Amino acid sequence: MSGINESKGLFGIKLIAIVNGIAAILHLLFWTAPLTKLTLLLPSIQAPEYIDVATIYGLGLADLLWSIPLLIIGSIGLWKMKPIGWLAAQFVNVLYWYSHTLVFSIGIISGNISLGMFVFLPFGVFSFWAAFHLWKTRNILLN
Repeated sequence: MSGINESKGLFGIKLIAIVNGIAAILHLLFWTAPLTKLTLLLPSIQAPEYIDVATIYGLGLADLLWSIPLLIIGSIGLWKMKPIGWLAAQFVNVLYWYSHTLVFSIGIISGNISLGMFVFLPFGVFSFWAAFHLWKTRNILLN
C-alpha cells in the first residue's frame, strides 16, 4: 500500500464513508427548503433576479442529481469496501472542487457571499485529503 499501513488505510476509508454520508444528508436538507421556496416564488420574480434564481436552481438540481446519489453510493460502497464506493467517492471529490470553484467565483464576482459557501467548505477541504488517501489505498478496494 506504499507508505501507509493497512489499519490506517482502512480507518481513513471508513472515515471518508462516514463524512460522505453526513454530507449527503446535509446536502439534501440544505437544498430542500430553498428549492421548495423558489418554486413557490418563481411567478413573482423580476427579470434581473431571474438569473440569480436560475443559478440557484442549477446548483440545487446538480446536487440532487449528481452529488447526493454519488455521496450515498460512495458512502455505502466504501463502508462495504466495494470498488464502486471508491469510484463514486473520487467523483464526489472532483465535484466538490468544481462546485466550490464555481460558487466562490460567483460569490466574489457578484459580491454576494452566501452561507452555503461556508457550510460546505469543510467538505471541500476534506475532499483534497480524501482523494489523496483513496488514491494511496486504492489497492485495498480495487484488487
